[in-house]
Amino acid sequence: PNLFVGSVSSSDPNVHLYFDGIVDFTTEIPVFDFEANVFNIDLTALNLVKSDKPISFSSYLTLNGQGKKLNTISGILSGSKSFLCYGDSAVYIENFLFSAGGDERGRKISLTSDIVDLNLTGIFTPDELPEGFTQLIAQVLPSISNPENRKPIGRQNVDFSLNYKAPNSISGMFMTGLEISPNTTVYGNMDNQSGRFGLFVRSGSIAYDGIVLSDLTIDAGKESEVMRAEIHFSDIAYKGISIQNPDFNIQAYNDIIELRLGWLNAENASYGDLDLQVTLLDSLEMVIDIRSGAIGADQSLWNIAHAAQIWIVGDSIGVDSLALVKNDQRLSIDGSISKDPESELHLILERFNLADLDSLGIQMDSHFKGIANLHATVRQVYADPQIRSTGSIDGFTLDDFLIGDIALATDYSAKGLDIQGTLTKNGNKLLKFEGDYLIGEEEPLQGKLLLDDFDLRLVNALELKDVRDFSGTASGDIAVEGTLQNPRLKGIIDFAEAKFTIDYLNTSFTFSDEVRVEDGWMGIDYKPLYDQEGNKGFVVASVFHDQFTNWTYDVSADVNNFLILNTTRDMNSTYYGTARATGDLQIGGFENLVEIEIDARSEKGTTIKLPLDNTGEVTLENFVYFVARNDQLKQTREADLTGVLLRMNLEITPDAEVQLIFDEQTGDIIRGRGYGALTFEI
Repeated sequence: PNLFVGSVSSSDPNVHLYFDGIVDFTTEIPVFDFEANVFNIDLTALNLVKSDKPISFSSYLTLNGQGKKLNTISGILSGSKSFLCYGDSAVYIENFLFSAGGDERGRKISLTSDIVDLNLTGIFTPDELPEGFTQLIAQVLPSISNPENRKPIGRQNVDFSLNYKAPNSISGMFMTGLEISPNTTVYGNMDNQSGRFGLFVRSGSIAYDGIVLSDLTIDAGKESEVMRAEIHFSDIAYKGISIQNPDFNIQAYNDIIELRLGWLNAENASYGDLDLQVTLLDSLEMVIDIRSGAIGADQSLWNIAHAAQIWIVGDSIGVDSLALVKNDQRLSIDGSISKDPESELHLILERFNLADLDSLGIQMDSHFKGIANLHATVRQVYADPQIRSTGSIDGFTLDDFLIGDIALATDYSAKGLDIQGTLTKNGNKLLKFEGDYLIGEEEPLQGKLLLDDFDLRLVNALELKDVRDFSGTASGDIAVEGTLQNPRLKGIIDFAEAKFTIDYLNTSFTFSDEVRVEDGWMGIDYKPLYDQEGNKGFVVASVFHDQFTNWTYDVSADVNNFLILNTTRDMNSTYYGTARATGDLQIGGFENLVEIEIDARSEKGTTIKLPLDNTGEVTLENFVYFVARNDQLKQTREADLTGVLLRMNLEITPDAEVQLIFDEQTGDIIRGRGYGALTFEI
């Protein structure tokens, strides 16, 4: 039948339509007038759109219009409580209104909704608009357009505007990872008859796959055979690297694109200014001439040494004499990559000062210093990619501590990455790594870390809390397996004269023996330990970590006549002195907490000083309590345990002297010896 009146439902499982109204197919242009209580259509199942994921649309609709394709439709379509579904994602649209009217002499198409507003107004035919844009671009860049594919079209003179209102709605649905900020606007005009085109874009931010563009502005236009564009961002950021205030100035004509690129980072004065010319040969071929430019900072500029060229021809990419120089430092790229197995691309870095990374926008805060050299060769990219490189860093320094000279050689192929590296200092080899990174394997790391008289002073650069002044050497053979995110270590480290100082005791200890290293743990079992005066004790120690984070440690020592306290008044104005003792020493901690507990008997040479002459009111009973010999009174004292828990339980013998200092300048001091128990806490 040609006329539907009343309720209709479809037997097609992909369409569910219940409406009241009229659909008249008796006229040349169908007329629609209905209200749909339920409308649900699977666009991909009916081949209305092509997609790798199912797309469906459901809504409460009201339609009053006519037409059977985009060029001839007119009327109004409104919807409420609508869902647009794409795969497992869905967007809810509370209300929308689509209207179309006019013909090729004057037409207006508009869409308003709580997600996006779109307006097209002018003399145009909807299905000819894309071809109109294509032909305008072809007037400027004819090489990217095939004349055989051009179709004759009528006049397309249209003003357009778009306002994207809701963040991460439709954009994130159809392009995973794309985020567009609300109130992103696009507007402009196009007239294919006069050859004019204008475009303006403004967005607070656009992000995709980790790249974030902030405060984007695009102002582009075409008159006659020339197209010009200015593109500006306040910031381009990717994984901690930030380029601020980048500007693109573009002028295109007759298959030539003149590009001026610059940026200026206010925080660290990073600077860039490049002048390029791109010549299009056809849709797959181009030549890029790099004419001049500089990158870096005001006091550390890298200049393009001379004119260079990059060419792209089909599958081949070549670089001819691209070089950046700064005084005696040089980065050069030369050669090509293609399907020819003999083609090679060479990257050479000579005498590069790592301190210059800051000026290039890679913010290292000058933690690293050294002079780097590198020679890398890339071959067979399209078959069995091979990248071979040799490099070195001379005088590698971390936070002003000289680590040594690093040499590294890598050989990359489709099977994996072979790595050989060494660390030397003053001509002595300290560390060597050799192994493979097996691409595609569940646990790709397979290697060894070899220590040869490794200088433990390097540990000082880590600025570990509560422990300092590391020295001595370490040797060992450590197997490395697992992944880069979670490497597993196993082996033995042999320490020689390993020395360290505990801050809150101001005493140093020396250890010389083997330490076992396992996955997430390292430790020793009852090995000799010496104080700074050479007295001997024995230690049991364990260190735990979770993938080299969340470190915890536990150390127990059995000591004999050990120097366990060696502090001055400047270090601790509450109590200080020298304590030599025999007994047990325990140290444990994690992150911002260290706990030290000592249970020992005082030995000869022990002097504990309690200053009572601090500025301000001092009451003796805050420090000292006198009790009868037989009194069983026990006082509970609370201490501030923030960050440090220190408890010394000392069995005092006449070998120890305790001083109560009332006025150190005048010698007003009470000295005493005897038997008893003293507890000192932080």
